[in-house]
Amino acid sequence: MTELYFLPAAGGDFLWLRYGPSCSAFHNIIIDSGYKSCCLDFCSIINHICKVGESVEAILLTHYDNDHIGGFLNWLRLNSRNMPEIRKIYFNTGQGIAKAFGLESGTPTFEQYRQYKSANCNYSVNNAYSIMELLEAKRLLPFLCPCQVMKPDPVILTDGATIRFISPSKQSAIQYSKMFVAEPRNKDIVNYGGSAPRAESWEDLDALMEARAMVDTSISNGGSLAFLFDYEDVHLAFLGDAHASICVDGLRLLGYTKEHPYRADLVKLSHHGSARNLSLDLLDLLSCDDYLISTTARKLERIHKMGIALLLHHHTPIRLYWNCHYPNLFTARDEECYLETGALTMYRLDLGESTRIVRKEGLTLYGRL
Repeated sequence: MTELYFLPAAGGDFLWLRYGPSCSAFHNIIIDSGYKSCCLDFCSIINHICKVGESVEAILLTHYDNDHIGGFLNWLRLNSRNMPEIRKIYFNTGQGIAKAFGLESGTPTFEQYRQYKSANCNYSVNNAYSIMELLEAKRLLPFLCPCQVMKPDPVILTDGATIRFISPSKQSAIQYSKMFVAEPRNKDIVNYGGSAPRAESWEDLDALMEARAMVDTSISNGGSLAFLFDYEDVHLAFLGDAHASICVDGLRLLGYTKEHPYRADLVKLSHHGSARNLSLDLLDLLSCDDYLISTTARKLERIHKMGIALLLHHHTPIRLYWNCHYPNLFTARDEECYLETGALTMYRLDLGESTRIVRKEGLTLYGRL
């Protein structure tokens, strides 16, 4: 039995994975936590886990960007009496990476950081340090795993489930760790105001298949955790905001090839479905027909439609699952060639408590809590 809750995340990422031999014996994995406004949903999950007497097998925060750590950070700030057993927290930190690879760490200690955190670090790094401080205060720091990179050996979970990390690489993790150095930084401000343009201002899917997107060069995304989850006959890939090229290297390290790809039941696409974080090489190694896109309508841009075009260019049919309302992305030609033919099927999972999709026997996908 595996259940995956694909939660609205205010434009970030937030997933709750439950697995176990029966519906009365679940183990819980929380993947990211959306923006700080998602704290109420995070609290609801924790309260449910406490109520039914379960534990949290793992919390995975893919990287320090606020659309991934906000809900967890706000939950830590609460004086909640409900605290289940939390076995592992996977969250790469500058200190953890430096220690793991024997590097000279320029990252400050907690005490040094407190002296100049507001002035000298960007907002996301401030929040990453705040998480570490709060983990220390709540005696959860011993459960923190502060350095994970791609490796062939799996993390063994309860009842034989496994996690295998395919991102970051050692090199990208080291670059990521340098972002924790407290030097003056200007926070990059992105304005997603308003809704996305209507499809008339974008090309047809066929035309976008020929377009080439610039690859993502963000250091924080390059340091993002991406991993494969396997339990019995269920196989899932969660790509965080990872770079496609790094995931390709991680999958090859595990022995996957174009002839023998990893066959996933669901893939949570990287960086909200952006074409900058997707490639034909990655799709060759990650065989799947069903993809999750975590975003909001206000964040949708042409680059995301390019991502859909790339999926369709690789193979059809495909199915896309959204945790949000999306505007009209498609032209009349798109409708005729892809939606009406069944080459592309779209599902919304934000339509209320009744949203439930049985992906296959033993794997159910849910929307809202």
